[in-house]
Amino acid sequence: FGLDRLVMLLAGARAIREVIAFPKTQKATCPLTDAPSEVDQKQLNELHIKLNLPQ
Repeated sequence: FGLDRLVMLLAGARAIREVIAFPKTQKATCPLTDAPSEVDQKQLNELHIKLNLPQ
């Protein structure tokens, strides 16, 4: 029993999706930020992140 379910009951909502602050779609993407998405090399450089991906 989570906080979101408690808020649903207190708000009188019919579904938990009506009270979830950051909903995801069935593909687990965020409709607001389009996350997850690819990060460009410029942003990786700014954050000092190096990817070691197999080729």
